[in-house]
Amino acid sequence: MNGIKVLKNYSILVCLVSMIIIFCACGDKDNEEYSESEIILPAGMSNIWDFVIAEDGKMQAAMTEKNTNKGYLWESTDGGKTWSESYCYTDIMGIEDPEKVDCVISLSGRGDAICMVADNTLDDTNTAETDCYYIENAGSSKKIMNTMPESKVSDSLYVGSGFSWDGLVIDQDRLLISNQSGETYFLDKNTNEIVATILDSKNPLFSSGMFMLDGDNLYLIGIKDVVQYDVISNEIVKKNDRTLEMVKKTNINSDKPAIMAAHKGNFYLFNENGMQNFRAGKKTNVVSKKDMSIIPAEVYGSKIYIDEKERLYLAINQENDSPRLLYYEKDNKKNKEKDILSIYTLRKDEGVQKLADYYQKKNKNIQTKVIVGLQEDDNKKLDDAIKKLNTSMLGGDGPDIIFLDGLNVNTYLKSNMLLQLDSEIGEMNSKDNFKHIIKSFSQEGETHAVPVRFGVPIVLSKYRDIIDAKNGDAFLSCIQKHDIKVDEYTFPNDVRFYYQVFLENNIEIQQLKKSKVQNFIENIKLLYDITENHENARLSHLALPPQQTGESMNYLLDSNNLALDYILDGHDLQMLQQVNTVEYGISSNEKGFCYMPRLIVGINANTKQKDLSEDFIAYILSEDGQKITGETMGLPVNKMCLSEALKSLQAEPSEIGNDSTSKVFQFSALSETEINNFVDQIQHVSQQTNNNCIVMNIFMEYTEKYLNGEISKKKAIREIVNRLELYTNE
Repeated sequence: MNGIKVLKNYSILVCLVSMIIIFCACGDKDNEEYSESEIILPAGMSNIWDFVIAEDGKMQAAMTEKNTNKGYLWESTDGGKTWSESYCYTDIMGIEDPEKVDCVISLSGRGDAICMVADNTLDDTNTAETDCYYIENAGSSKKIMNTMPESKVSDSLYVGSGFSWDGLVIDQDRLLISNQSGETYFLDKNTNEIVATILDSKNPLFSSGMFMLDGDNLYLIGIKDVVQYDVISNEIVKKNDRTLEMVKKTNINSDKPAIMAAHKGNFYLFNENGMQNFRAGKKTNVVSKKDMSIIPAEVYGSKIYIDEKERLYLAINQENDSPRLLYYEKDNKKNKEKDILSIYTLRKDEGVQKLADYYQKKNKNIQTKVIVGLQEDDNKKLDDAIKKLNTSMLGGDGPDIIFLDGLNVNTYLKSNMLLQLDSEIGEMNSKDNFKHIIKSFSQEGETHAVPVRFGVPIVLSKYRDIIDAKNGDAFLSCIQKHDIKVDEYTFPNDVRFYYQVFLENNIEIQQLKKSKVQNFIENIKLLYDITENHENARLSHLALPPQQTGESMNYLLDSNNLALDYILDGHDLQMLQQVNTVEYGISSNEKGFCYMPRLIVGINANTKQKDLSEDFIAYILSEDGQKITGETMGLPVNKMCLSEALKSLQAEPSEIGNDSTSKVFQFSALSETEINNFVDQIQHVSQQTNNNCIVMNIFMEYTEKYLNGEISKKKAIREIVNRLELYTNE
């Protein structure tokens, strides 16, 4: 088989996306309300890949058995009350060891199906190939030989002629298939011949699975154009439809690959915000996430279907949970007023959104509304975003809850813009908390803001003196002594790391000394001079807080002499286990070991939802709230929850890769000693990292201009000092 080889991580991604061949119908009224119910699926299943109501009225669900990884087609004749096994499609395809393959199946509703199969075991080059099978009505299968031409998409990362995970049965003769580059074809299943080119190299699919079949109309979202294709006349009948362009834009702006559908001129999109309908150039919510018992952002591999009674079926998979089949019925009586809790974050933040979603899921009578102050990652608009927030709060308005990451917490404390929390929220005083972290922003016995999570900055190096460096001068001196070179792609992160750890916290409220600014400028210039290439060594785009930087990952791949990173979850610790040739340590400055407060939360002093706001903070500090996980959320401030999270980590293989290489590592479970040692280290961190993004922007803007030769060192220092003075006096 001439299937193209792809990285395993990409295979998984497209596997999840390819379950989106959707047939649905729904009205486009603005005020439609739905009530949620659930159909219980057969037990012992790990994933549901497709769901349809067949032409004979049977419900059909294609699912994977958890223990064997075999794929089964299940049927129900009584509306999902009972299910019976129709056939095992992995057996029909002759798959000898189902645990070694990933299968993605798309049902037609007429009895036949197309199935894509790839070996999920990784060889020395960490690649997998995709095979295509056609499953006929009688339950027999035929392997489809690849006859696609070699890809002509020159700038694609996955260039080749092999099958992608995308496939669809068009009719009794034709299959829709695409290659890894997005070129899309009709293939005759009987002759294995390409009978039509739908999207060529000039306009390949924008992303995996971006096509929808609606009767005789096939809609495809290409990189250049969105296309309506008539499957009967075999010709493009329309390009760049306004409504479909809206679908494309919404998909692009989604945090994860969205699920799309088309039916009778309606387009549907399911993403982290729930389900939306697009028609005649307008977008409306069909089912909002507040009306779902699931967290849409955590769903992968979904299928939507609408029956003749306009019930909206949603088949979903969730991490570490069984698949579910939900359905939504129009409920004209469902119009209950809900309390709204507004939650502010300066930048879009996965952790904030998760906490809001989980709280809403727990409290059905409450709707959380996350407000993002800086919609675009544009530091030039940062000042305006913060001024807008402050104006609204001082004016007696503004959001109820404020997540203060990237903001100057002291400004809000001094201005009495936040409610006192101490006596109101018992969870803050739990003996299980890291009290020194919880009290990070306490002043004179009062607490108005608390970090819900935290991270720790770490240094990995072959040289102990670099790890133990307590100030910027010593750090740079050791790097020079050992003749370490800095990569252009890690340089921006390294500068941010230096700012956070070695630049004195709250420098803006101190008596400014030109020497401090000069020292920063000069040391960053030394770091810049040992950077191997300057093309991507930009600083003006940096944001706080940092997420995982990937430097420790690169260490595992390239065995560099230096890596600066952050521990934000237990998997980071597992990764560090693989580093055997070097040491690592929590970063420290002259005042002690450092930690990075994360998800710093306070309540607007003028909130009209005081009780609700306090309940929200109580929840996110509770055991349930502290157990919510996410790669960038940070470590729990609850010691027991942190220990339990670390104990729950399983031994498993994991592929780590970047644009140039990838490797598979066997991650081990953490031992009790390793867990206890880490928790003990956290007991001794004492210094907050410098997390004021306005101050960082001032330093980075003029430091970058100096490094680029736009201004002199003298002028850069003068501009930084002047800007900091203005900022301090505001």
